Amino acid sequence: MGNAEFPYVYRLLFSSYSTGGGGGGIGERERLVLEVTKFYRERNRLARIHRKAELRVLTSLRRRRQSRDGATEEVDEDEEESAEMGQVDWVSQATQAREALVEADRAAQAQELHYRLLLEEARGNTATTAKQVSASMEKFTEDQRQLVKRSFSSLPPERDRQNVVENLLNRQKQAQEQIKQARTSYYSLLLRKQQEEKELKENQEHYDDQVCVSDMVRLVVETEAFTEETSIQENSISVHQASLRQMAEKLTKLCQQKDDFEESITKVKETLNSLSKQLTEERNKLRDLSKMQAKTQLLVRTLQPSSRLLLDPVLARDLEEKLAVKHKLEDEISRLKQVCGREVRD
Repeated sequence: MGNAEFPYVYRLLFSSYSTGGGGGGIGERERLVLEVTKFYRERNRLARIHRKAELRVLTSLRRRRQSRDGATEEVDEDEEESAEMGQVDWVSQATQAREALVEADRAAQAQELHYRLLLEEARGNTATTAKQVSASMEKFTEDQRQLVKRSFSSLPPERDRQNVVENLLNRQKQAQEQIKQARTSYYSLLLRKQQEEKELKENQEHYDDQVCVSDMVRLVVETEAFTEETSIQENSISVHQASLRQMAEKLTKLCQQKDDFEESITKVKETLNSLSKQLTEERNKLRDLSKMQAKTQLLVRTLQPSSRLLLDPVLARDLEEKLAVKHKLEDEISRLKQVCGREVRD
């Protein structure tokens, strides 16, 4: 909560109590300050509720104007009814917040009158509070001196000691000057109090109207900035959602391709196993045929030349067929090995 949000009477009361110009003990000063702080926090909370309600009303009116001008797309009847219901709720909420803010302003005026009386009572205790301020000043200076004495133990031996001492003394002088300035400002505020209270009474209503107008202007500016920021955030969210959908589609495609590759690899392995079995069978057959051929050659050698001529074409044809089958199977196995290696690399 900044000083600009406090009224003049509260700032004056707070400055007088902080410099020792308030009546009563320390507990009473703290209680009064906490009470005023709590009250103005409640008032600011009601003002924030009022601003939020007006913001909702302005956004609803803007949406209705855009829909009437044709800038937005057509919506369903159910959505229009729900939007209208929401606007009625916002208007009622705005009126309730405005009434609560008016009540809070009235209570604030009453509290300001009460604290003005307390401030008048505090004038009689100026002498005692001045003594308290001087005692606290002496205590502060003594604490600063003790701090300077204690600070020598924390410094390294014979290194930057003079600079640190000078800095501490400068800070002590600055603190003393600040306390003197606070005293002078306190007494000057006491002298200016009556004149500014009179001006405050004359300009209270005009000041409230100006505050309301400035709040409405700030509210309109904040509404425009909020709508622009909301549109930017919605666009970024839609872009991120589209990118996420594209990534999900790519992931599903890759998973499908992986499954297809695994199925094709299993099929190729099965075909390779079957072909290897066929190759072993054909090799066994060729081995048997070679044995039979050796036997037939032995028989042919023992036969007459005429019978040998009759047997040679048959054996030659059979041998050619077997060799053709062998070459065909070897070509098929080499082709399948190349296909399998290519798919595994992909």
